[in-house]
Amino acid sequence: MKVAIIGAGASGLTAIKCCLDEGLVPTCYERSEDLGGLWNYKDDVRPGQGSVMKSTVC
Repeated sequence: MKVAIIGAGASGLTAIKCCLDEGLVPTCYERSEDLGGLWNYKDDVRPGQGSVMKSTVC
């Protein structure tokens, strides 16, 4: 069975893993080029898109 996952942040990546464990075929849709969602810090955040504070990243 095919499953759509919206977003490749913490929840999306976990959902992909769970789908694979259950034998499902996940397809993930992410609007940015990187994984991590809000936890992926960016200096140039687009309007309507969130990001953690720079000091959160090691």
